[in-house]
Amino acid sequence: MESISLVDTSTDPIPNIVLFVAGAAEEEPLEATVGARDADGIRKAWQQVASEHAITAGQVTQIHSMWEPSVPDKEYAERTFPGVELTAAFPRPAEDGWDEAFVRAQQVMDEANETRGEDVDGEPDGALIPLLRSASSPGNEQIQELMPHFFLIPDGIYATLARVGWTPHGTIGMLHLLHQNITEQAEFEAQVAQAMRSMSNGLTANYGANDEGDELIVVSRRDELPAAGALCLDGFHEWISGIRGWQDLTVAIICPERLLITPTGTAQAEMLRREVMEADDEHLHNHPELLPSLLRVTSDGMELVAEAGYPAL
Repeated sequence: MESISLVDTSTDPIPNIVLFVAGAAEEEPLEATVGARDADGIRKAWQQVASEHAITAGQVTQIHSMWEPSVPDKEYAERTFPGVELTAAFPRPAEDGWDEAFVRAQQVMDEANETRGEDVDGEPDGALIPLLRSASSPGNEQIQELMPHFFLIPDGIYATLARVGWTPHGTIGMLHLLHQNITEQAEFEAQVAQAMRSMSNGLTANYGANDEGDELIVVSRRDELPAAGALCLDGFHEWISGIRGWQDLTVAIICPERLLITPTGTAQAEMLRREVMEADDEHLHNHPELLPSLLRVTSDGMELVAEAGYPAL
């Protein structure tokens, strides 16, 4: 006997939108909405779509669900649509974890759609630049499901792409590059190359020192857009080391707008480490996607030393 939902899912804050593709991948998908917690959501969605569009299960080539189906629902899909790929944007939580799952999903969707539709200055849709993200931040797995990305530090920090610029309201607008915008890997690689060019334009590196001999280089952008993505540039270490001859760099990311850099092993490096590890809740709340981080950068590469108040694993 197939499992059925015994809870009222009509009030789920984020419903389960199920898309069925009939034919080629570029065909407009057929959509049905069911409760997120429905244990038989795929079955219900298929009943809606089949009755409204008069198609057969044999015509379906792809299925995408907002929420991961239950085990019985997956088994139903395998029987009804053998060999058809079934994907989901958000993992299915335990029965007592739905409230937290809804909150995290909303955070991910809010970020993915941040200021979507607002005009930004500069290029028609803003400057395409890399945005750094912490692999340990909440909602990380869902972000990677939604957005193409590449890792800067394996299992530590990765980057997505977005068109970023100032809106008429004086806020930073972002239009994120999603998987649905990319048809093949070569296209993503071309977008990454463009983002690297955009990031390198407008970067500044300002050097300063105090009476105690503490030295610091601050990397930012003249347009005040996020500059942390400068770490993605192939020539980043060569550029910074060429300013003062430092070869072993400690780089602190307190916020995405700037990088704080000093020689490793100095008192200033220790101060930056403390600042990262003692970051207050405001930093974590304002930029949950990129936790305050301390990196070591040499000509051989980079590593994550500490992150958001605890040592990197």
